[in-house]
Amino acid sequence: EQGGAILEVNAMPGLMMHLEPGSGQPRQVGEIIVQSVVPKGTQGRIPLIAVNDGPAAAATARMIYQLLAGTGLRIGLISSEGSFVDGAQVASPRESIATRTAALLLHPMLEAAVIETCDDRVETEGLGFDLCQVAVIADASATASIDARRVLLSTVDSGGSAVVHGAFPALAAITRDLSGELILFAEDESSLAS
Repeated sequence: EQGGAILEVNAMPGLMMHLEPGSGQPRQVGEIIVQSVVPKGTQGRIPLIAVNDGPAAAATARMIYQLLAGTGLRIGLISSEGSFVDGAQVASPRESIATRTAALLLHPMLEAAVIETCDDRVETEGLGFDLCQVAVIADASATASIDARRVLLSTVDSGGSAVVHGAFPALAAITRDLSGELILFAEDESSLAS
């Protein structure tokens, strides 16, 4: 359109000549490059759903992933079974979930992700992300780690939601730092924690 041409594509462009030129005014080309990828007023984040469902976490995460796959978005999945993008496995489960999560979130074409978490890995490795739109805690086991689940729920964005089994015995403790909406579910009303 402007009659220009691409001379090269460089994975690590040298910006110093623009920031500290030998003569003339410095130009903040780094900011221009970032704004072309992440426009002003946006946060540059993709929707993230984190799932902690005890022994069923991998199956629950896979089910949510399959539901989202029908939306037309390019969806990523991190679980104890591996790392996947649009159904293709991109990493084996040998590395930690936190490490694979951080790597997958750098995928340039990813539009949403579902991440399986489990209590022991959250306590030893961390989450691999700092903010999610939805956190699901479907396991109401009394042996679950209150600290790990509180950490997970503390990452829910203020505009997001935590979907939590209402029979979880330490419900008040794990939702203490929740910024988003709390959605409780249970098999029946009598199974809700008091």
